[in-house]
Amino acid sequence: MVEYCDPEVVVMRKTFKNDNPKEKSLQSVGELKANSIWANEMINLDEAWNHSKEKGIKICIIDDGIDVNHQAFSGSKIHKGIDLLELNCDGRHIFDSEMHGAECASIACSSDENSLGVAYEASLIVIRTKGLGSELEVEAIYEAVHAGADIISCSWGP
Repeated sequence: MVEYCDPEVVVMRKTFKNDNPKEKSLQSVGELKANSIWANEMINLDEAWNHSKEKGIKICIIDDGIDVNHQAFSGSKIHKGIDLLELNCDGRHIFDSEMHGAECASIACSSDENSLGVAYEASLIVIRTKGLGSELEVEAIYEAVHAGADIISCSWGP
């Protein structure tokens, strides 16, 4: 009676936490700024900002979460937080030790004046999840659309 069956494959990611202060301090502030300037030039960021800084746009990051208390996301930057791992979460404590989501969100829309994101005037929707399979992927994207996301970023790996 069954013509075709596709298994639900759920892959749990391993969390890697780098607490090695020596490794974190390898680059000086000057080197970091030089890298930032180079990156901005490579994507013509100044020229893009002449047209728009994406005010009114909602960017959704579907990843492992962010630290909502980080200065990159201060003020009213976060439009909505959804935690698919802890369904009783109030949405303001979307935090995970891996912090890959924070890095992705920072590149997209950080409003930290020391390290502005590409669309730094955009607001942020954060959906925290790990171990994606087709059902969780569908749920995460559904939640993003339902929350009004204009852009959805999924950095799920290979």
